[in-house]
Amino acid sequence: MNYKNLTPQENEYFAENELIQIIPNFKEDQFQFISGTFGPFRPAKPVTVPLWLAIYLKSRNKCSIQLPKWLDYSCLLTIKSIEKEIVAEFSPDLPYYYYEIATLLFNNCSDEFSGVGQQSSNLQKLKSVIEDIYEVRKEKLLKSIRSVKAEDTPIMNLSSIGAVELNQVRPAFSSAYSILYQMQNLMEQNADETQVV
Repeated sequence: MNYKNLTPQENEYFAENELIQIIPNFKEDQFQFISGTFGPFRPAKPVTVPLWLAIYLKSRNKCSIQLPKWLDYSCLLTIKSIEKEIVAEFSPDLPYYYYEIATLLFNNCSDEFSGVGQQSSNLQKLKSVIEDIYEVRKEKLLKSIRSVKAEDTPIMNLSSIGAVELNQVRPAFSSAYSILYQMQNLMEQNADETQVV
């Protein structure tokens, strides 16, 4: 697999293995898969399963999905403001595949977003805030890349970065670091030659 060119679909595939809680409306013992064993399933008793299984069961009307806490509108607004305020870091409150998980849930489980006290327009608000967070984080990452100087050791703090941001800048990021490395080597060679003369 070429990690330099992951597609959004590949990131979405990886995100489907993230765990999420469901509330089944059926009774069944454990399900065994290559990725693990999940269950037992009892009506009205929360159980943790991979996202792909949750979406499958939801499509068969076998469960409801408990949305992740970070996918709450007020929580996302807080994360958005933190992302704007703290320029040097990414918020650790979002999972690595936050964008992909949100997109999968928006597309496959839209009825889960119109629960008690929520409007049908809430889904559009959530989509908008997720897009805003993505844009803020992407711009933050691009500014970090631009701020790296050729004479410095090219080190950046990328903790808590999301897969979608990393995927967007990976080719430019790799190229920029290659060029910086070449420039650093040339500067060192010039310094060595100057000392010899």
